[in-house]
Amino acid sequence: MTYYLTFTQNNLRYGVPAIAVQEVFFLPEITPIPEAPADIVGSVNVRGKIIPVMDLNLRFGYPAVPYAMNDSIIILNWQELTLGIL
Repeated sequence: MTYYLTFTQNNLRYGVPAIAVQEVFFLPEITPIPEAPADIVGSVNVRGKIIPVMDLNLRFGYPAVPYAMNDSIIILNWQELTLGIL
């Protein structure tokens, strides 16, 4: 049986396999990364590990929206890649 973490973005529902989800937490301070691709909005420090954060709005071609205190970051860990999605 496969489990999924589901979330809504721009009135669309998405799901990622739960096995790839490391953790979910409220939006911390994001540090900008100079010269990063447009959809990589910065990085976060998670217990001493620097993880890039991707804004799914920008990745899927939607306009950027201001971040709010109740936004969450999903930390995904798949094979050798660790990435936060906003």
